[in-house]
Amino acid sequence: MSTDIVEPTRRILVVEARSEWLEGVARELARVSVTLRWATTENQSLRILKSERPSLALVAADEPRLGGLNLVRRMHLIAENLPVVLIGGRYDRHWLEEALRLKALTILPRPVSKVTVIETVIKALKVGSPVKTPGWFGGASAN
Repeated sequence: MSTDIVEPTRRILVVEARSEWLEGVARELARVSVTLRWATTENQSLRILKSERPSLALVAADEPRLGGLNLVRRMHLIAENLPVVLIGGRYDRHWLEEALRLKALTILPRPVSKVTVIETVIKALKVGSPVKTPGWFGGASAN
């Protein structure tokens, strides 16, 4: 993994109830000057977003108590151009169309590997446009 592709000290917000993969991802991203802020509730994520203005958000879209796509809508009221990567989700046509309307960079289906998360974050921070990943959504339709 190259260390010269991400601008210094970028912050990402991770909205996720599960923590088992975060420590390893945070350690690897620190090597490329990316810090992770973890929120386990919708309100906590909005507070972090308001106070810290992260460069990217990773949102667990399959955790109802975290708000999913509704949370992304609320985040965009605070930071209209915040790039968002969705983790998990429903994958029916209506849900996917809504994710597109909300300008999700990609959707990473569960289970997602730490390597895929790290590569997706680095690409998203570098280009700020749709990310080609092995994920269900971004890999097939990103241009």
